[in-house]
Amino acid sequence: MEKGKLVKHFRKRKGMTQEELAQGICSISYLSKLENGTIHPTDQTFMELCQRLKIHDYHQILQTHDNEDVIKSQLFQWLHFMEEKDVSNAKQARLKCKAYIDEQNFHPLHRIYLFYQLIYFRHLLFSNLRKDASDLLQQLNYYQDLFSREYIYYFKKFSGIYHYKNYEFNTACHYFFQAVPIAEDELTLKDADLYYYLALSLARLNKNHLSIEYAKKALDLFQSNLCYPRMIDTQMLLAINYNLVGDDQYAIAILEKILEAEPRRSTQTARAMAYHNLAYTYKNTNKQKALEYIEQAISLKQDNDRLNSLYLKSTILFSLNKKPEAHRSIQEGIRLSKKSHDKKYYYKFYVLEQKLKDNMYSGEFIETLENFILPLFKERGEYAEYLDFLELAGQVCYQLRHYKKASDYFKSAFETLKTIDQGGEIK
Repeated sequence: MEKGKLVKHFRKRKGMTQEELAQGICSISYLSKLENGTIHPTDQTFMELCQRLKIHDYHQILQTHDNEDVIKSQLFQWLHFMEEKDVSNAKQARLKCKAYIDEQNFHPLHRIYLFYQLIYFRHLLFSNLRKDASDLLQQLNYYQDLFSREYIYYFKKFSGIYHYKNYEFNTACHYFFQAVPIAEDELTLKDADLYYYLALSLARLNKNHLSIEYAKKALDLFQSNLCYPRMIDTQMLLAINYNLVGDDQYAIAILEKILEAEPRRSTQTARAMAYHNLAYTYKNTNKQKALEYIEQAISLKQDNDRLNSLYLKSTILFSLNKKPEAHRSIQEGIRLSKKSHDKKYYYKFYVLEQKLKDNMYSGEFIETLENFILPLFKERGEYAEYLDFLELAGQVCYQLRHYKKASDYFKSAFETLKTIDQGGEIK
């Protein structure tokens, strides 16, 4: 860690100005250059600054431990296993790193311990421990000014993943776009995982063409490293994007390629996703074929994982006017969404059920739409569905001759779409 970063960190935390700290020790200009890393202080000057700041343990903070390069290499190995979705090896690497960190008794502000905390933050995200991740993120924010540029890169990247997992897709993109130039221009690093998460976040914001650009970058790198699980993930994302921009043939070609892959390269989960997305591709042009694909997807999935495929099946049956079959599928979806406490799909099935029963113009439905459904999808950042439900609310209010309210919903839908296109947050 640079001595200047340490001095600046403690000066700011104590609320001191450069003038106050420098008085009687060095010039303000000298201190400014020290904090900016353009000069190295003499031992005497640094000691006096630390004494004034009451940094009594600066020796431990700056101490060089044996085998620091080894533990940093092990931390990168742990990160590598997580990025490859290798749960077993990631667990072993985590235990090995923790044992070494405990044995060496690093100071909490030591550069190696700070890097360990960053990788542990990624572990919490990898394990979907979002509350613990949120608590650790607050600590990391506090120590951010102690980070090297390499650490800043991982902090930005992991913060993006954190916000993605919390449905804050615009904020996630903000962090990812900050990370890209640090990686490419300063660290000369091409990070497939970063490009993938950026593509994923852009897709959730309906920026599909830009998502395709970054997904292709990620795929090239995953292919060069023969990382098959991530190749499949990225191919799936590309297929979804091609679907959404109307390039169905590209999507079909990618999905069929996934299904043709050797079993060791294509998991049951990946095959289920491929069948699901093929059903989505064919749902408007060949509904019978779409139903065949969605049944194959459902057969490969376990309870909670079946919700999105059950919903797609229900919408296809509804569009075919197969009311009894659609009703059974919707009821199964409602049962599973209640069991898994999945409000998103519970309300999606609820809306479809009301459409099936031709019950959209009741007071109960519009109240549920206004007070529960719209706030939920807005809060979660599910903007595509949020827009759909805004338009539905407008249509329902119009049919009920609530013209002012209908106009407000249509206006809100337009403003929301404009805000998303401009990369803003929905307020």
